[in-house]
Amino acid sequence: MLTRKGEQTRSRIVAGAAAEIRERGVDEVRLEDVMARTRTSKSQLFHYFPDGKEQLLLAVARHEADRVLDPGRAAAGLLAGIQGGVLLLLASGRTDHLESALDLGFIALRGRA
Repeated sequence: MLTRKGEQTRSRIVAGAAAEIRERGVDEVRLEDVMARTRTSKSQLFHYFPDGKEQLLLAVARHEADRVLDPGRAAAGLLAGIQGGVLLLLASGRTDHLESALDLGFIALRGRA
């Protein structure tokens, strides 16, 4: 269980990573970029996301789905697509499925902004 301050730090990291991905694309974002944007250290980043970038990407997917879409099937479908993309990225190194799922999420975000 995280403290209130820990929750705030974790949320800041996730929001910063989401902003980096929206601006630069998932393939271009490095953990160093997220650390610089959120003013966090490598040890902080790995404290909240011990599995690294993949775990952070899943947290970003959940964050974006919660932020953009209404609860229900649309959000669940987007999240499943992003999670599948992360799994394919881990297994094969291919990013096309993940990029497509993120693109759909960002299109939905822009349409509701």
